[in-house]
Amino acid sequence: MRVLFACYPAHAHFYPFATTAWALQSAGHDVRVATFHGLTNIIAAAGLTPVPLGDPDSIEARFLEDAGLPSAGDEIDRYAQALAIEPHERDAWDVFYQYMLLPCGDYLRPDRPEAAQLVEFTRTWQPDLVIYDPTFPIAAIAAKACGAAQARFLLGPDIYAWSLDRLARYREQVLAAGLDENPLGSMIAPVAERLGVEMGDDLLYGHWSLDAVSPGLRMPTSAKTVPVRYVPFAGASELPSWLYEKPERPRVAVSLGVSTRQAYAGSHVRDEAERGENAFEFEANPEVVRLTMLMEALGELDVEVIATLSEGQLAGIPPLPANVRAVHYLPLPQLLPTCTALIHHGGIGTLAAATGAEIPQLIFDTGEAARVVVTVQEDGTIEYAMPDKKVEATWTSTFVMDHGAGERLNHKTQSVEEMRKLIQQVLENPSYRDGARALHDEWLATPGPNDIVPTLEVLTAHHRSR
Repeated sequence: MRVLFACYPAHAHFYPFATTAWALQSAGHDVRVATFHGLTNIIAAAGLTPVPLGDPDSIEARFLEDAGLPSAGDEIDRYAQALAIEPHERDAWDVFYQYMLLPCGDYLRPDRPEAAQLVEFTRTWQPDLVIYDPTFPIAAIAAKACGAAQARFLLGPDIYAWSLDRLARYREQVLAAGLDENPLGSMIAPVAERLGVEMGDDLLYGHWSLDAVSPGLRMPTSAKTVPVRYVPFAGASELPSWLYEKPERPRVAVSLGVSTRQAYAGSHVRDEAERGENAFEFEANPEVVRLTMLMEALGELDVEVIATLSEGQLAGIPPLPANVRAVHYLPLPQLLPTCTALIHHGGIGTLAAATGAEIPQLIFDTGEAARVVVTVQEDGTIEYAMPDKKVEATWTSTFVMDHGAGERLNHKTQSVEEMRKLIQQVLENPSYRDGARALHDEWLATPGPNDIVPTLEVLTAHHRSR
């Protein structure tokens, strides 16, 4: 059968399903991957065939001057009240409304050609199955346009389906509050209508979802799912010779994730994607405090540290201790098997890499709310205050700690000495290695990409409409 994958143009959105694409391709199926043209070189380098979308001279929608920004507090609070959101659920709703709707709308804009191009491609190529990243809903429209079966590939906890379920359950209360009953559906519907596709729940939920999230991180939803193991992949590159030598001391890796690197000038992600002069750059490195404290803590330990940080991420950091080697980029699946522990920002992909390598983790998590605080100044300007953590860090750090596979680092409440003691504790106490092994066993028990190919073939035959 013909299978089209489609994703938002970011490494962290493509890498998670690359191994599933390989599995289908290795089973004899014809596979393509569609996204904005800036990521096509990365897709081709991974051994898959890209379908470039958009004007080759254009930049990503997220980097346009009029790109969408997080919603102000009043509206999101009114939704939370109408939806009876409990305090422990608030992060999930805020992440959906302030973070996830933004990328969903990037390529639904009426002035962007990608949706029409993708529909034209599917009507010509006639894929049997379309597997897509939920932040790229134009793929759902394109799947329905050609009668293909369609499945979402979940890159994290299914906050989309959880939020959509909640909106449907409290529809009357939402309407009574004068709010849009389904903000995601309202974004998709006009584009679908313009392209001759009928709006329906299939454009929101897919026919089913491939769920690569560990069971302990899943959310209760009405979505039908097919579990699949998140096999870490972070690209391929020539590896330094020292990586093949056995470390003389415990090796600790430090990573802030591949997606974080996009925001910094000089990062390999931004350069390779050719984002150009319009790419977002921080006025000052927001990692200075966190990384300065971490490097000071690590400098007093008898360990070898490999910090996979770009020039931008290291800007403003004091000189690194003698036991820290800064490396512009190393794929974590190749680095982590040589390590005793990983210190990271709490991203889902980084969590999967550490789980696959069977090593303990220390995760930065301030525990603060995930919401973006929007403030309107007296002169009418708007300021946005982001949380000082990865939005999913509290979920991933809690998950790791519940399994006894690591600890939480909080640079806002812990001193350098406290951080040092926690790192040493994770390195020396064998219980953390046991916890990492338990996580790894749970991961291995989940069907791998090759294992689910027959299931995908059966589901595709059932759901396609031609």
